[in-house]
Amino acid sequence: MAVLRQVSCVTKRNYYFDPHEIIKSFGGEYLGFPWELPDYMVLHYIKTGMEKYYVQYGGRKIKIVVASHNGKEYLKAETDDYSPDTLLALPDCDVLKVVR
Repeated sequence: MAVLRQVSCVTKRNYYFDPHEIIKSFGGEYLGFPWELPDYMVLHYIKTGMEKYYVQYGGRKIKIVVASHNGKEYLKAETDDYSPDTLLALPDCDVLKVVR
């Protein structure tokens, strides 16, 4: 059975202008402990079915899915169109580390 993790923050690369490549890592809490994983690991875990990820938005759980743009895979919320706007709107994980 796949682990289900809520994503509550992202870390962005500060040198990319393409919204499909700007997210560097995803983070949140799982079983009361903070976690952060690079984008390529989250993508791998979703594709292999090892883990599932979601964001909480408007009182709903929205699944994070693998999408493709110009032959490159990236992650987005299943309700997003072209750009991963829901994920890009999440707070920065680095800011949350300071708060803890």
